[in-house]
Amino acid sequence: MFTNKINYFLLVLLFIQVSTLFFVLKGNDFSNASVVAPEPDEAPQTSMLSLSQTAPFPSPILLETPEYPPFPDLNAHAYIVKIIGKDQPLASQRAQKRLAPASLTKIMTVLIAREELVQAEKITFSAGAKNTEDKRSPVKAGETLWRDDAVRLALIPSYNDAAFALAEKIGEKHGGETSEERIKIFLDIMNVKAQALGLADSHFENPSGLDAPGHEMSVGDIARLAEYIWQNQRSLWDVTLTFETVVRHLGGPPQASLASPGEEGIVIRNTNELLPEFPALYGGKTGFTDNAQGALLLLYPVKPDEIAVIVILGSEDRFGDGRKIIHWLDKIVR
Repeated sequence: MFTNKINYFLLVLLFIQVSTLFFVLKGNDFSNASVVAPEPDEAPQTSMLSLSQTAPFPSPILLETPEYPPFPDLNAHAYIVKIIGKDQPLASQRAQKRLAPASLTKIMTVLIAREELVQAEKITFSAGAKNTEDKRSPVKAGETLWRDDAVRLALIPSYNDAAFALAEKIGEKHGGETSEERIKIFLDIMNVKAQALGLADSHFENPSGLDAPGHEMSVGDIARLAEYIWQNQRSLWDVTLTFETVVRHLGGPPQASLASPGEEGIVIRNTNELLPEFPALYGGKTGFTDNAQGALLLLYPVKPDEIAVIVILGSEDRFGDGRKIIHWLDKIVR
C-alpha cells in the first residue's frame, strides 16, 4: 500500500513537469521564428582577402605580400578587381548587382561580330543604324566599311552607329530583312551568348549600350566577359589600345584599311584618358550614359603572367577610380 502511494506521487510529479515544459515551449513558438537578413545595399559590400584569413588567396602575388595596403575609397557604385584565371576577386562591391552598363555593352557586340563575320565582310551603315542616338560616326548612310574598321569605330571612339551597323549585318546573315528585324535577331544572339558564357546578371536590349529598361549587366559579368575575350579573341583588346588613328573609307584590302594620322579618312581618338598615363595597360573600354553614369573596364598587368581585370560602374569619376585601383595594384606587387 505504501509503495502504491509512492508510485502515485511520482506519477503526479512527472505530470506536473511535463505540463510545465509544454507551456514553456508553447509560449516560444519556434515554428514561426525567422531571421531577417539585411538588404544588399544597406552597407558597402567590399570583399578583400588578407593573409590572416584561413582560406588563402590563390594568387601568388598576394602570398608574397605581408599584408594588403588599404583599398582606396572609390566613387563607383559597383566595382570588381580580379586576376584572370582566379575565381576569388581581390576586391569587389555589389559584384552581382544589375546596372546599366553603357558602352561596355559594345564589348559583347564586337565579340559576336568577330565570331560571326569574316575579316573581308563589308559593313554598310544603313539609315536605321545612323538613326541611333549620339554618339555617331562621320560615316554617312549607305557608306560601307570593312568589318575590322567598323569594330574600330565601335571600340576606340565608341560610336553607336558602328555597333548598330555590325548588329544589322549579323542579323541580315541570319535572315533579317528590315533593320528592325535584323536588330531583334542580333539581340537574341547576344542574350543567348550571355547565357552560354554564364552571364547570369546580364540582359541586352540594344547593341550599343543606350539606356533602356532591362538593359543591364553586373560588374562580375563584365569581368567574366573580358576574361573570355582575353582567352579567345585577345586581339580585340589590342584594338582598344590605339589612342589615335585614321580609318579609310572602303576601297583597299581589309588588312590595309587602317591609315596613319594625317592621311585622308575618318580620324578617331580613344575615349580612354588613362592610356597615355598607363602604357602598360593591355586593353580597356569606356562608357557613359545619363542613367549609367561613368563606366570603365581596364586590363592591367600585375605580373607578366597575371592580368587584373578592373570593372567600374556608376561612377562620377571613372578615370579617377581607375587610377586609384591601378596605384593600389602597383603597391601589391612591390
